Amino acid sequence: MAARHPIAGSNLPLDGVVRVSRVAGNGGEIVHSLDDQRKAVVAAIEKRGREVGEVFVERAGAGEPSEGAALRRVVERVRAGQSGGVVAARLSSFGRPTGELVVAIDEIIQAGGVFISLEGLIDSTAAAGRAFLGIVSVFAEIERERLSETGTDGSD
Repeated sequence: MAARHPIAGSNLPLDGVVRVSRVAGNGGEIVHSLDDQRKAVVAAIEKRGREVGEVFVERAGAGEPSEGAALRRVVERVRAGQSGGVVAARLSSFGRPTGELVVAIDEIIQAGGVFISLEGLIDSTAAAGRAFLGIVSVFAEIERERLSETGTDGSD
């Protein structure tokens, strides 16, 4: 795992990601309240003494226009030095295939950001979380190599 980047110890705001989920399609019952998720993410950021950056809403369902947009925006903001990382209500908040998610988490960490998933108790600021993300980094490298070998970008 790479050395800690200056952003990880900075006072940059942390972004949040929440996901709207419904049962039985778009008209079904809401499974995880957007408001409850937002409150939990904001509370976790504030508990760490950090300012809340942007809170992105990811919409469940294949073909949704925002599917994966939150993850892309968070990575962009960390790379640009606008965000110190992300707190996600749950790992599934990003709504992406596992390979893409693993690569994106690794990109956030490599850019110096922190990654925290409230539901999965993954926290790159804690020793156990860093160890887990070190393992994730190995899988991210495998996924990048696989995509390179097949000549695809993983968006299909």
